[in-house]
Amino acid sequence: MLDELTYVLITPYTIFKSRTGNVVARLLSETGLDLVGARMFAPSRAMAKAYASCFPPAGAGEKEPRRLLRDYILGHFVLRSGQKRYPRVLLLLLRGPNAIAKIRQVAGEIRPNDLTGGTLRGSYGNYLRDPQGNVLFFEPAVLIPETKRDAARHFKIFARYADSDGGICKNLVAYPKDSNIERTLVMIKPENFTRPSRRPGSILDLLARSGLTLLACRVHHMSLEEAEKFYGPNRPILRRIYTKKVAAEARTHLGGLLDFEIGGKQAATIGRLLGPSAGDDQFEKIISFMSGVPAQNATPAQRKKPGPAKLLLLVYEGKDAVARVRTLLGPTNPANAEHGTIRAEFGQSIMVNAAHASDSIKNARRETAIVRPGENNIRSIIGQYYGKAE
Repeated sequence: MLDELTYVLITPYTIFKSRTGNVVARLLSETGLDLVGARMFAPSRAMAKAYASCFPPAGAGEKEPRRLLRDYILGHFVLRSGQKRYPRVLLLLLRGPNAIAKIRQVAGEIRPNDLTGGTLRGSYGNYLRDPQGNVLFFEPAVLIPETKRDAARHFKIFARYADSDGGICKNLVAYPKDSNIERTLVMIKPENFTRPSRRPGSILDLLARSGLTLLACRVHHMSLEEAEKFYGPNRPILRRIYTKKVAAEARTHLGGLLDFEIGGKQAATIGRLLGPSAGDDQFEKIISFMSGVPAQNATPAQRKKPGPAKLLLLVYEGKDAVARVRTLLGPTNPANAEHGTIRAEFGQSIMVNAAHASDSIKNARRETAIVRPGENNIRSIIGQYYGKAE
């Protein structure tokens, strides 16, 4: 069966209530589909009207959910009187066999007074009516296409407004004066995407405990060249670490192997000779892991090409954002991480440690410039399946 491309649009209320991670976890684990794209939107009125037009009136016999969805988009995708946070929607692109039907099954139907939790809408949505049939409250949790024809029409809207309304969203929150507002970058690492699972969503859910605002979300494939720039400041650090490590190992083990005692000066000499090379070897393992491309003997063309390893880029904003995210992440070595932190839950080693987060505002800016979380790549993904958007 041929792959299909479909989407899930996570609503402002679902994002505001920090349910995004749970939604992503269920989408990936229950469908087995491949997450190939993501983009945050702060919809303009023009985008909201264009998307709402995809749910036109169907005459006297129009089904109520269709009208409710249209009214919901017009009323909740843009800033309303009294709101302090500009509404955001998160677009997820998912690919795989029979993708549209699989997402419909996980999302669930829109049914009044459905209090079951078997679907996303049953768990996180609300469609409440009184005994007389009047609608008391409506929240769909996620929006999806019903058919491939719907998907094609909706994707044109998203592609049209991806640059103007999407990317790293700005001015979403009115912060108090003199707040220490920062932005930081988080990368959910490749080991979380080796197979469809709840892991990426579970990490997002833990990050939501920071109380920060998620400004951007993008699926990214690093090239070797990008990985080398991104982790470049770590190379001299690794050389120093391995210079000491090689010296210590030489004194402990090499002396026994050669049946004579190696002194401190001799061990230090061995460390100076071999340590930098050992550090470089570890550096190449890191950039190979992050890109999915073997670093040794890679050609210039191979170094520039995006690798197969998948990352999810996230930009968070809020008071003391850098420190708050790194506290939730835990130490680089998962063995030293406290329970409840991301690396304690999902880390395996110093390199395979679930996620990366910037350690300073300066590095957040540097790293963001390299991986470009605001870059628009959904237009090209959509074009592969539905043709060039207008």
